[in-house]
Amino acid sequence: MISEPELVGGADGDPVPELPLPQEPAPRRRPSPRSWLWGLGGAVVASALWAGGLYAYHATADGGPGTGPYGTVDDLCGKTELKSLTAIYGEVQTREPDTRTHEALDRASCYAFFQAPSDSEAPGEGAELSVSASAVYVLHKKTDPGPEFDGVVATESEMMNSTSEEVADLGERAYLAKGDGHLALQVLDGQAVVRLSLDVYQADPEGSTDAEPLPDVADSKDLLVADARALLAELRNGDG
Repeated sequence: MISEPELVGGADGDPVPELPLPQEPAPRRRPSPRSWLWGLGGAVVASALWAGGLYAYHATADGGPGTGPYGTVDDLCGKTELKSLTAIYGEVQTREPDTRTHEALDRASCYAFFQAPSDSEAPGEGAELSVSASAVYVLHKKTDPGPEFDGVVATESEMMNSTSEEVADLGERAYLAKGDGHLALQVLDGQAVVRLSLDVYQADPEGSTDAEPLPDVADSKDLLVADARALLAELRNGDG
């Protein structure tokens, strides 16, 4: 039987020395905000200063990318003047705007329909033409559209059976797709993606609904680029 001294003492009855209590680990030192901000700053500046419209990067309250000079547009037709195209194809007869907003992105479009007069310098002079132009503006508010932009352009060109070429000095990156009777210019500028297209068809003289596209519509490339440049300038104003 174990006696009481044996429970509290050593072999000679001496008290057992108390062991030191384990110490709580010291709290880990959090890195200084300045250290990671400097590292992040270089990447932010590199991705936020675009070739076609340099602007300061500002993160939103929820950590998403800033939209720079671009904002929501209520009526894209009000900003899509098409001055260069109308000088050749005649005045726009009708315009159809549309705007959709979402927390992740905004999408605005404008469809313009006009017909060239018979004495114009448009392709197929003297023939009755069916001419339309469309503008689409997408503002990405949560993610960077840059990484997928080239893939979207390439996929669309393949679907439309058209060829595509890069357009210099327009936005961050820009590509022009050319097909029979069809031109489509897509521009990436920061968080904004703008698409401006032109379709020109020659009406069948018998009144058939199967209009034949004009193959030489590619001559309007410079007109489309000029109108896209003007549209980007209007969108940067941010007046809605």
